[in-house]
Amino acid sequence: MNILIGNDNNLNSKLIEEIKILTPIERMTLTDLEQKNIEQVPDGYLFINLLDTIIQSSVILRQLKEKFPKHTIIAMHCFQVDHMIESLIQEGFDAYISVLNFEEGIHDVITSA
Repeated sequence: MNILIGNDNNLNSKLIEEIKILTPIERMTLTDLEQKNIEQVPDGYLFINLLDTIIQSSVILRQLKEKFPKHTIIAMHCFQVDHMIESLIQEGFDAYISVLNFEEGIHDVITSA
């Protein structure tokens, strides 16, 4: 199961369109994901638009890893500075994609797996 975690807005709609070119995906808010009893599947991608969250990224990551231990978890944000991006990777995210230039990043993440 592949999920984009984010609000219902134009940016996330564009992200969904781009990801759907490569793999099936659905969008949920973090609250939806916490409240729904989602059937565990062996693996997949979790794209988390950190612009849509108020919880610290490390807390979100811990929750996602507990619920989806075998999924690839990709942080999405507008960071362009290397040390900010590297801090997300050091927290434990599997990859980072900038929402400012996401087309190539999404393709690279999905095709490299």
